[in-house]
Amino acid sequence: MNNQPDSRGFGILERMPLCIKMDDLKGYCTPIERQPLSMQIAVQIERMIAERAMKAGERLPPERELARVFNVNYATIGMALNVLVQRGIVRRKVGSGTFVENRHDEVVAESLRRFCEFRNCTHENLMEVRRLVEPAAAADAARHATGADAEALRAITQRMETCYAAEDVDGYIEADSQFHSSIAEISRNPLLAAIISGLHGRMKLWMRDLCDQTMHERGMQSHHEICEAIGAEDPEKAGKSMTDHLQIAEQAMKLMRTAEESQQGGTSRP
Repeated sequence: MNNQPDSRGFGILERMPLCIKMDDLKGYCTPIERQPLSMQIAVQIERMIAERAMKAGERLPPERELARVFNVNYATIGMALNVLVQRGIVRRKVGSGTFVENRHDEVVAESLRRFCEFRNCTHENLMEVRRLVEPAAAADAARHATGADAEALRAITQRMETCYAAEDVDGYIEADSQFHSSIAEISRNPLLAAIISGLHGRMKLWMRDLCDQTMHERGMQSHHEICEAIGAEDPEKAGKSMTDHLQIAEQAMKLMRTAEESQQGGTSRP
């Protein structure tokens, strides 16, 4: 009989004393995760969609067929599909079936926004990440932008200018968010686009407080500089212009914080 250890490590167990203590097994045993049946099925359907490269709009097999293949009831299949709906992978249409969806970027962005909210991420946390990713996105956008991309970005910048002149805070916030998200899209990096969209989903909630500071001439000018650098296909200038823009935003944030602290200090005095 061959007592040599096999690739699974059972030979180690054969050489252990008959009385095995739990401490002896710590290096060899890992907890086994038990997932609900619906979650296991969701993973397999998701893998099927990815491996078959199914495109948005393609219909999945009917639920009765899925139930037969997986040997489960309709309710379990329904729960599995609902998991995929929440992940933005499929959509269910009553009477028509289940279709592949293409909302992955939106789901990532929304998840990141919620993470920032429920983990109580600070302005500083947000700006630190923006400093890491947005100059790189601007530089990549300058490398990949087409004439149509540059023109669309100029149109957004012009809309920001109009909102700025009219003191339209809501319009300015929406245009600003679209400006940064568009740059990420132009970078042709879908992961960057999803991350930046999520960051600005959170940023929009703070922008109203910052607007008194950010809606000024220098902040508006920095948007134009980024836009022109991307249109000129100048990655270095685009990255630097975005860095300068973020510094302006940080300065505005510090001014707002200083004003808040002064106000709180004043109200606390007898």
